[in-house]
Amino acid sequence: MAKKVQAAVRFVAAAIAGGVLGAFIGLFSYANSVQADVHDGRFGAILCIGIVSGLIGGFFWARRGLKNEDAGDDPQVGISLLKKYHRSSVGGEDSEAGQYSIGDAYLKKLLGRR
Repeated sequence: MAKKVQAAVRFVAAAIAGGVLGAFIGLFSYANSVQADVHDGRFGAILCIGIVSGLIGGFFWARRGLKNEDAGDDPQVGISLLKKYHRSSVGGEDSEAGQYSIGDAYLKKLLGRR
């Protein structure tokens, strides 16, 4: 149920964004004319194109979200990542990489014993 709500939110958001973008582009038809009332039809057409493109984009965005709903719910994905990025058990310089523990001796060595 939650995935369908997320898909609906994506669809509505894309439709609103398409309408706003269409209105923004349509306003340029008014800005570039001497008599603004002549371009009412052009503004309406651009606005409709923006809304329709937003609806189409929202449909594909929502469909993709519903299609990929099972990909993020697999617990084996997290386990395989943990196995891939486990800590190194081999001694040497790389064994302490990413540990973020800086001791006094290291700081003195780094600062040149000031």
